[in-house]
Amino acid sequence: MGFVDQYITKEKVPRMGHYYVYSAAGAATLVIGITLWQGIWLPSITETVLIFFSGGAFSLMLWFYLQALKIEDTSYVVPLFQIAPVWSAGLAFLALNEVLVGNDLIAFIIILLGGLILSLKKDVGQFFSLKPALAYMLAATLLVSVKFVAFKYFLQIYPEHFWHLFALQSLGEVVFGLFLAWWGWPKNDSQNFGNNFLKIFPLFWANDMVSFLAFVCYLWAISLASVALVGAISGIQGFFTFILGIILTLWWPNFIKENITKPIIIQKIVGIGILLFGVVWLQL
Repeated sequence: MGFVDQYITKEKVPRMGHYYVYSAAGAATLVIGITLWQGIWLPSITETVLIFFSGGAFSLMLWFYLQALKIEDTSYVVPLFQIAPVWSAGLAFLALNEVLVGNDLIAFIIILLGGLILSLKKDVGQFFSLKPALAYMLAATLLVSVKFVAFKYFLQIYPEHFWHLFALQSLGEVVFGLFLAWWGWPKNDSQNFGNNFLKIFPLFWANDMVSFLAFVCYLWAISLASVALVGAISGIQGFFTFILGIILTLWWPNFIKENITKPIIIQKIVGIGILLFGVVWLQL
């Protein structure tokens, strides 16, 4: 998904407003489909608003995430989502009374270290400096953690309403996404958007459906185990991103071209290796 997002934002949809409309349209498809399948259900007004806003946090997360993709390779940005378990651990402690101790705590420190190594940048004449993408991803991972922790919090209260809660969060994503699209919409750009909609939306929709399947699996996992632990175990994603980035660069450079110089590859291997070591540590 990360490579498709990078390709779309750099090559097809350079305007953020357009991206939000396409993303909102994909999320709206899910809301309509789930509503037709499961019907309408709402908790109390206060709970509905909180669930709705937790979905909106995901739309705001997209802004930070896409900014990071614009300035850095996907294989740097996507693994930085492994910072999210650290946020999740804190939020889950406050909202769900989930506590990390012993090996779990050590694993989270290791995972954070791996994420930092992936974000380091070496320039001529200076030592390693933190990449700007790290700041964007710190914000993005906090916001995505809010969504997941909020989902589990309300799922514990309403365990029989998994799909309704998912639909409510998706509705928040739609509304916030459309607001952000309106906020950043270029002047006199509606005709350009209309001309390209049918060409670009199918790619967006397909990407959103893959994301939907991934999110459903993730949400189902956190319903069964600690939010932070599930997030940490998902660190294996960094390995697949790294391998896929090399394959795409070598065989389809017109789609995605990653930086695969020897120093960069070594740095990524070290960072991803530390991330995976943290995941393995959880099993000890």
